[in-house]
Amino acid sequence: MSMICVVIAFQASIGPILFIHAFETCHPAIVGFANFGVYFWAVTSAYIGPIIMGKFGITWLFTLFGLLSLVGVFYSIIFVKDTTYAEVS
Repeated sequence: MSMICVVIAFQASIGPILFIHAFETCHPAIVGFANFGVYFWAVTSAYIGPIIMGKFGITWLFTLFGLLSLVGVFYSIIFVKDTTYAEVS
């Protein structure tokens, strides 16, 4: 039941924007891999989250997810190129 709630919450939040962004920015051959990555990490978070909460508490869970988000932000700042005005040839 909790897995169904996670999927509903994901679809009711900004989750669908990820798929729209993938279709507009990725090559058609890679969109399936991008979608797989999104669902893989959503399912992984849904199973690992309760384990971390049970052993360490909710504070550590949000701290871990927050730190992982910061790592993603720094990775994006360093390695993702800005293509705002790039033309496709």
